[in-house]
Amino acid sequence: MARPKTGSVQHLGKSKYRIRWTDNDGKRHSKYLQKRNVTEAREYLKKIMSQREDYFSRGDITLKQFSNNFMKLKKIELGISTYDDYFTMLNNHIIPYFNERKLNKIYSVDIVEFRSQLAKKKGKSGCLSNRTINKVLIFLHGIFQDAVDDDRILKNPVKSKKHKLDSESKNDFFTIEEMNLFLSNVIHEYVLSMISPRGSRLKRR
Repeated sequence: MARPKTGSVQHLGKSKYRIRWTDNDGKRHSKYLQKRNVTEAREYLKKIMSQREDYFSRGDITLKQFSNNFMKLKKIELGISTYDDYFTMLNNHIIPYFNERKLNKIYSVDIVEFRSQLAKKKGKSGCLSNRTINKVLIFLHGIFQDAVDDDRILKNPVKSKKHKLDSESKNDFFTIEEMNLFLSNVIHEYVLSMISPRGSRLKRR
């Protein structure tokens, strides 16, 4: 059961204040402010706590539930092969691991542990390759980013640069399916800047 949120305002002198609050999950926060008086400081604290309450309630949904809605939307805009690739990663790797975990209860450390489990997992030809693991992480990043954009969580726990693994080969190119997956999770301007002159395939950096 979620804990009731509490907060306090500390006057540090002149127009300086420090606000402290505890979220529904028991996590403590603090922030320094420049306000004219204690009333303004209290109003600011009330606003923050209200916003986080909205995030908490909207993020109180399982990753499985949110992913199913995510896939319904993606089915309209993706090709059959890419959609099937998404579906396979979701049901073979992501859902079995996170099970009934709530969106707002999955943190960066959980992604690190998930990546470690993927590295130990057996595929058709042995352990999963770094390329396959990175595909799963890119896809998972897209799911959480959609949750951020939908105001369900404050930030994306999947840090692409931090969690991605080095490729096994220096000449490791994206396949067509991987390219579609990658391009569907980056902004349009970045896509244009990354496409090679031939427009055929990108070399993994």
